Amino acid sequence: MVKGDTELSLFYLGIGLYLGEGDKRDKGHIKLANTDPKILNTFLMFLRKICGVRESKIKAELNIFDDVDVNKAIDFWRKNTGISRDQLKNVQIRKGKGGSYKNKSQYGTLSIYVCNTKLKKIINRWCLESLINFNSLPM
Repeated sequence: MVKGDTELSLFYLGIGLYLGEGDKRDKGHIKLANTDPKILNTFLMFLRKICGVRESKIKAELNIFDDVDVNKAIDFWRKNTGISRDQLKNVQIRKGKGGSYKNKSQYGTLSIYVCNTKLKKIINRWCLESLINFNSLPM
């Protein structure tokens, strides 16, 4: 699993991202959604290098508002994450609510996910163990 300092850093960063941003409700999916490609690329690296997930098992979903150019959004995410068009399984277009919002996501939110119940249990265990270990450290 974790061999050196870089891998250990990636392990804890991946666990932290999953604890903070991951979907923990679904029993069979490991899923993380974000608008920042750097965060998603870090999670992708965690899945590939730490969890040993094959590229063919990694999927994505895009969630955008109806005022976002779908093709530009797809091109942005493909370019910035390396996700192929085949891996993009769903594009959900939501109706905008009008008004103005300052921090609108120009390219929507991309969710990266893997369907694997066994890996989900392992990651949940890693999360719990990490929290227990860090909470037992002296302050």
